[in-house]
Amino acid sequence: MVSFGRTQGRPNSAIGVKWYYKPAMGKIIGRIPGVVRKSPLVVAINEALEDVAESPEHPVVLCAGKPWKEFVACIRRTMKGFINKNRDKIASRAEELRTVVGLPSVSTRRVPVHRKVKGERTVYSKILGREITPAGEYKE
Repeated sequence: MVSFGRTQGRPNSAIGVKWYYKPAMGKIIGRIPGVVRKSPLVVAINEALEDVAESPEHPVVLCAGKPWKEFVACIRRTMKGFINKNRDKIASRAEELRTVVGLPSVSTRRVPVHRKVKGERTVYSKILGREITPAGEYKE
């Protein structure tokens, strides 16, 4: 089940840090593994993907076995199709999650500074297919 907050990840040390060599810096770097999920929209998409896990319509199953460059292009294309196909379900679930968590918006995205200067307070959500007011723009 997908949830908000930091995921566990896969640390490769006893202290919970993932160590890896970074060639550009020429040294070993440590970072906390996992990702932080904040957006109800992202959580709703992940739940929709979990619902079709291991079925032939899952984007990863559709793109499996291709060379990396083709795989990435295929994943992008099939994820767009998957989101468009399940847009209503994803939008309604994101709205439910928003109310449960107590966020003012389904998106944690920010309005770009050049648009703020013009007085704009909304952004276009490609996933929802409409303008939304991001959480950071609500003034109570």
